[in-house]
Amino acid sequence: MKNKTMLLISIILIVFLIATSHNPQVVQAEEQTPETGSYTIADEAPETQTDIIEVKELEGQGWESLKLKLEDIPMAADKSNYYSIPGVAFIAHDSSLSYYNAAHGCIGSTQNDDLQKTFVAPLTIPYNSKLQTLYFKFFNFVESPGDFYITIFRNHFYSGDTETLYSWTIKSTGTGWRASSVGLGDHIVNTSIYAYWAEIKLAKGNHQGFCHFQIYYREPIANPFAVAVPIIQK
Repeated sequence: MKNKTMLLISIILIVFLIATSHNPQVVQAEEQTPETGSYTIADEAPETQTDIIEVKELEGQGWESLKLKLEDIPMAADKSNYYSIPGVAFIAHDSSLSYYNAAHGCIGSTQNDDLQKTFVAPLTIPYNSKLQTLYFKFFNFVESPGDFYITIFRNHFYSGDTETLYSWTIKSTGTGWRASSVGLGDHIVNTSIYAYWAEIKLAKGNHQGFCHFQIYYREPIANPFAVAVPIIQK
């Protein structure tokens, strides 16, 4: 009788945990405990040489054809998600930089002097997530646009040091829409001691409109059996 009672209690607890495990605030409360004490920069950042990405015309393929669909991903101990930023949400790095809304979510600039056309945006991706893939889309106004650059940085809360996590030179030819993707090597986000942001640096002249920045990542989820299983074993 005692064993049957304990089994019934365990089953009820499992059902309760499954029902409440979908609340992301519960997961974050358990996992996002900031680290404390003295810190040094860990050697966990990937190599930061600038990779060159040759982007070609979409050739009739839509933006969605580039991306992994959530329904195609099997269930696991983490879940798939996307962090998306339209080009117009990026902020000019210099207050004297001129820029404009190029429509369709794109940002452009006619600046043609020595001032770098740099735009930045924060990356508020959940703690302990694994960065998987970067997707980006832009529009060429001219046949032979200059190269532009995409960089991802992080800044250490205690030391104040800034690291370059990834850096790419984007090359393309021809007018019209362009889109591409690049792997991010399973980098694990640590927002307890780092702040992350992305930087877009356009070429001189009105060559391109930057339109969409998106990161596909895997976010950890709570294990509903972590507490209940030990009770069943008793």
